[in-house]
Amino acid sequence: MCNFPIFYSFVFAHSRYTVFSTLRVLKQNPLLLQLGGLTFFFNFFFGVYAIVLPIVARNNFGGAKAYGLLWSAFAVGSFIGGVIFSRKPWKRAMGPSMATVIILWGILTGLLAIAHQYWMVLGIMLLNGLVYTPYEPLYRTIIQQIVPLRMQAKVSSTIRPITGLGQPTGSWLSGLLATPLGLTGLVLASGVATIVIGCATFMTPRIRNYRNEGSEGSISNSV
Repeated sequence: MCNFPIFYSFVFAHSRYTVFSTLRVLKQNPLLLQLGGLTFFFNFFFGVYAIVLPIVARNNFGGAKAYGLLWSAFAVGSFIGGVIFSRKPWKRAMGPSMATVIILWGILTGLLAIAHQYWMVLGIMLLNGLVYTPYEPLYRTIIQQIVPLRMQAKVSSTIRPITGLGQPTGSWLSGLLATPLGLTGLVLASGVATIVIGCATFMTPRIRNYRNEGSEGSISNSV
């Protein structure tokens, strides 16, 4: 018969060790926290699309079919981006590249606020997919380069819930602000805020100066 008190004590002790080990890793390298915060805010401003696109599609472009085509355009853009960006090794500085992606996303979001023709919105979603494509691979690559292999699963499982909260939080706040700001004001504010986040990233030394493996210094394997 399984001794449940001993079993749960073991599970608790192991979980506590895992959490503390991961926290030591995060404390040892602030770049990880900055990347997590950056990705949270990027996902946060992505959340406005979950509120705006269904309303725009329903009110202006015919409903569910138009809404589905918009996200299909995003998927096509992502596919094209994947084909383009995977053909050659990424030689640009990864930190500034991530900031550039966020700024371009903000510009496209701002353009969405003044796009009143369906083909314009469709084109913006296509470009959004293209622009968004490199972000996640760059983000994951930096983590793989600065975190020891044996700690990557722990670190990723700690950061992921934080970054994953961005989109639902952004959608929730967008829903609250949609009425007082109006859809145009909401989308424009989101675009401007996204550009500000991207520009602020350029002023963050650890991300701005990160170029390739070894430029920031890997986390010690002694953790």
